[in-house]
Amino acid sequence: KTADVNLSEPLRYLQAGPASSKRLVVLLHGMVFTADTWKWVGTIDALAEAGFRVVALELKHYAGEYASEAVRTSLLRSFLKALGWPASPRSVLV
Repeated sequence: KTADVNLSEPLRYLQAGPASSKRLVVLLHGMVFTADTWKWVGTIDALAEAGFRVVALELKHYAGEYASEAVRTSLLRSFLKALGWPASPRSVLV
């Protein structure tokens, strides 16, 4: 899937788990991994089976080493808004 978060291109992400879940886990990755890594190692499926709504962001060009904290925060807020999810303590970033 993709989400329009006011970037030069849509932000790609993987999603699993019940859309009605009140618990959201957002999976991030480092420079040598991708969103697909979370699927490959079984994390997405394990969390979804536990009842969490899970999204794994594809952070192309947004590795923490290169993007400021303000840019990363803005990107995540925009992404959660695009999903229709209010930023709150119920969102867990991994």
